[in-house]
Amino acid sequence: MPLGENLLEKMELLHKLKGSNMEKWDVEQIEELKNLYIETDIPSDSLIKDKTALANFTKKLNLKFGNNNNFTEEEIADKLLSLRKSANLPRIRD
Repeated sequence: MPLGENLLEKMELLHKLKGSNMEKWDVEQIEELKNLYIETDIPSDSLIKDKTALANFTKKLNLKFGNNNNFTEEEIADKLLSLRKSANLPRIRD
């Protein structure tokens, strides 16, 4: 199994075990996440599997927020999975 798929499975398991960290994300941050996700045009599975793409996405998102809040790659991947599973993430196809 490729490393990226293993990472995705671990993230999904972690999401199930700890639940979503909705309390850390406010509505404006979630909208920024969705907007950057659309702008990036990479499906969530692919984005989470690709460490470089996820690192770049994380950096861009944190720059948009300034110093107010720095999210980790894990937190962003978790939020993307949560939004996708609740059908609140726009659909992007490969």
